[in-house]
Amino acid sequence: MTRSHRPTRHADERKIRDAIEAAEKRTSGKIFVTLSPDFWGEVHHGARHAFGHLRGQHAMDESGILFFVVPWRRTLHVQGGAGIHSKVGQQFWDRVAHEVSQRINADDLTDGLIHGIELAGDALAQHYPRSEGPDAAKA
Repeated sequence: MTRSHRPTRHADERKIRDAIEAAEKRTSGKIFVTLSPDFWGEVHHGARHAFGHLRGQHAMDESGILFFVVPWRRTLHVQGGAGIHSKVGQQFWDRVAHEVSQRINADDLTDGLIHGIELAGDALAQHYPRSEGPDAAKA
């Protein structure tokens, strides 16, 4: 069986960025997507490395979420900071990864990521809602 890899290799970055912006408007949390087109190692190791790198630049430990995707392998790892993880549990990450993977395997990387971003955004908004105070407009 031959599968076309072209649709899966490319994502509509604009749509993904718009989905992240929409999700982050409802939360103080951060969502990141890393597409690693040439990654050959264990995906969860790559995700942990990328998460650690982001940790130095953002408050990832509490409310950060990373989607680490290897498009050509049609695989991903979703990782959340300890704070959000303690609130949603491993079953949530497994469900998100499964739902995104189903869409990636159907040759729709962009749709899969947008769906995952929406799920992550909902969880972050529930547990880390955006402040309604005077500084909220600055965020």
